[in-house]
Amino acid sequence: MDKKNFKPDDYLSLKHYEGHPLSDKMKGFSTFSHEGEFYFALLDKGGKAFLRSEGYSSEKGRENGMQSVQKNKSLKERWSIAEASNHFFIALKAGNHQEIGKSGSYKSKASAEAALEAFLSGKSSKTAGSAGLAAGAAGLGAGKIISETRKVIGEKRGDAVEKSRSVIGEKRGKGVEKSRALGIEKSRSVVGEKRNVLSETKSKVKEDDYLKCDAYKGHKITDTKNRIATFKGEDGQYYFAAYYKDGKVRLRSEGFKTEAGRADELKACIAHMENEKMYSTIKKGKYFINILKDKTGREVARSCMSKEVQETVAWVAPAVAVAAAAPVVIKKEEKVVAVKKTPPPPKKVVTPVAPVEPAAAASGCMKWWWLPLLLLIPLLLWWLGCFAPKAAVAPVAAPAPVVVKKTPPPPPPPPPAPKCECADLTHPIFKIPPGPAPKTTTALGRAPEYGNSHALDPQGFYDKLNAKYKSSAAEKTFLDGISRQLGFEGGWKDITPSVITAVTVPRGVSGNLGTKTTHQTVYRKLDPIDAKDLRAFKFAGKNACDLHFMKTCGNHFFFQKCE
Repeated sequence: MDKKNFKPDDYLSLKHYEGHPLSDKMKGFSTFSHEGEFYFALLDKGGKAFLRSEGYSSEKGRENGMQSVQKNKSLKERWSIAEASNHFFIALKAGNHQEIGKSGSYKSKASAEAALEAFLSGKSSKTAGSAGLAAGAAGLGAGKIISETRKVIGEKRGDAVEKSRSVIGEKRGKGVEKSRALGIEKSRSVVGEKRNVLSETKSKVKEDDYLKCDAYKGHKITDTKNRIATFKGEDGQYYFAAYYKDGKVRLRSEGFKTEAGRADELKACIAHMENEKMYSTIKKGKYFINILKDKTGREVARSCMSKEVQETVAWVAPAVAVAAAAPVVIKKEEKVVAVKKTPPPPKKVVTPVAPVEPAAAASGCMKWWWLPLLLLIPLLLWWLGCFAPKAAVAPVAAPAPVVVKKTPPPPPPPPPAPKCECADLTHPIFKIPPGPAPKTTTALGRAPEYGNSHALDPQGFYDKLNAKYKSSAAEKTFLDGISRQLGFEGGWKDITPSVITAVTVPRGVSGNLGTKTTHQTVYRKLDPIDAKDLRAFKFAGKNACDLHFMKTCGNHFFFQKCE
């Protein structure tokens, strides 16, 4: 059962469940809405309402409730008969012992048992349909009865008053005052007795199905991947616990009579425990508890109690990013190859050779034959200097030109960011009232403006409002008015999905919060129990005067601009 959408002890009187159209989604059910909430009835073979549902805040929540009833109605052990001040009720519970439907009241246990037997066998029971019911045809009074025990108080009080009036009408004499006194005393006795039952009912909370948190600590982990421990409690039942890496209890289970029953529930827990959408938060006194559910909305595990609200995203173990080690590059030692340079040839040194005197010639003229050769040496040196090949001379490179970089001038400072001019805002939803601190809102959805929009993206929410704009003159006036206040001179027709983004509103901010379809505004501090109530669609104004619409209820919220 979806505990977020399901409101405990929120039944209508039996006559409200009769005569409604059959559900087009599930055979054997009828559906209807009343005062903004959604209900269903499980029908018997004769088409009478046999089992009533409580009120759901959304059609999706009601559909989950119908699926849970469909799943459990064929299991005889899920049915029970309860007594409250001589009235008997048939109740159907889910596998986690959560009540998911209840019949009207019966005058006796035998008539309730007969009605249940007739329903389970597929027969239409007159007892179930008329005679056995203490309230059906006579009616239990108009409107919603908040708590089944309060309903019985109303029935008994009504019966006592009617009986007292009958006695007064019949006895017009000495017994009038005595009769009146007896009737009133009987009525007061019934009310006192029912108050005791109401107190006892309130004391039986869901937490009784779990052990104290200390009993789940320190058990041997049997599933290291999911950090799960299974154990047998002192009461002889079978339990499991999920731990954080530091060993603290993350989730705990109810008790099961068999290991097989525990294994089925543990499988559902592992399948959904890392999905934040499968969690909801409830409050018991000053403590908060996060609830893990399966796809049908049935509870499968819960956290320990905490004095502070825990974000459901905290359930998802943060992934530890391990940086990949940089590859080690080993440089190979390069071999140095010695290149033998050929040395330049040595300069030739011409050593003059001393002339050798020849032997004395016989003749005196032949003694000086070498003198003409000496005269030819200067001529030979001149020839070598002019015609011998010259060595190439490397050209000298011209120096590179020096480039002087000019430093560009600094850019001009950016223009100042636009600021929301509060004095220009005249529409009531933008006027933050002065005076004392606002009241705190802890839950949204009780007085919706555009309805639950969690399943929509910015385009879908725009389409939703645009359809309202086209179909209603009042909506046209409202949307045109707030659009112009956001700087769109043409009104709503200048709004496009591009100005809408999905955001999360900071917890604890104060501002003007919308209420009801008439677009009224109240000054409130937003601090919801369920973190999902902080999700919103932001409309970015051209003049920096942004406006938000909360996803849970579609209510407008203007904050942090003009405080």
